Amino acid sequence: MFIEFVTRLIARAKRQLFLIVDCGPAHIAKKTRAFVKSLNGKLQLFYLPHAPVRNPDELVAKHLKADTAGRIAIAGKPGFKRKARS
Repeated sequence: MFIEFVTRLIARAKRQLFLIVDCGPAHIAKKTRAFVKSLNGKLQLFYLPHAPVRNPDELVAKHLKADTAGRIAIAGKPGFKRKARS
C-alpha cells in the first residue's frame, strides 16, 4: 500500500521528492527499498528516529496506543476523537 501511495505521489512530481517517514515496517521493507532504488533518485526517503527523545511523536503514539485508545473499546470515529483529545 505504501508503494502504491508513493507511485501516485511521484506520478505528478516534476522534481525529486523528499519524503519523511517513520520506521514502520512498510517504510523499511526490502520491497520498499528496492522500489525506491529502482526510481534512480527520483525519490529519497528520510527516516525519523525511533527514539522518543529525538522524535516526540513517538511519545504521542505510545500514549494513544498503550495508555488510552488502545486499551478500551471505542464505538466509531466520534468516540475515538473524544478519547484522543481527552
